[in-house]
Amino acid sequence: MRLLPADAPVEVSRKYQTYYYAWGLFPMTQSDQAKYIIEQERLVEARVTQGGLLEGIFAGFFGAMALGGFILPQNLTVEGNRTPTLPTAADASPPTQPSSAH
Repeated sequence: MRLLPADAPVEVSRKYQTYYYAWGLFPMTQSDQAKYIIEQERLVEARVTQGGLLEGIFAGFFGAMALGGFILPQNLTVEGNRTPTLPTAADASPPTQPSSAH
């Protein structure tokens, strides 16, 4: 599996809301974690983005006020391709010149 740059086009984009307990230290389920989503979607190239700073502040405030800080939500976006689109290292290397034996 290869990591995609932020500006690379993708064929699959999925958004999930995950929940963590113990003030965000542990996921409540494993099935909605990026690793498992990438495997389930059979992605060979992928990128994962988590909610930004504003979302983190909101989730922390909401979790502290409503749930005593114990359970915190987080948005997760998994994007990628099932077939390779990026050049490989072999594609990027210049062709080798045949050696001439004299």
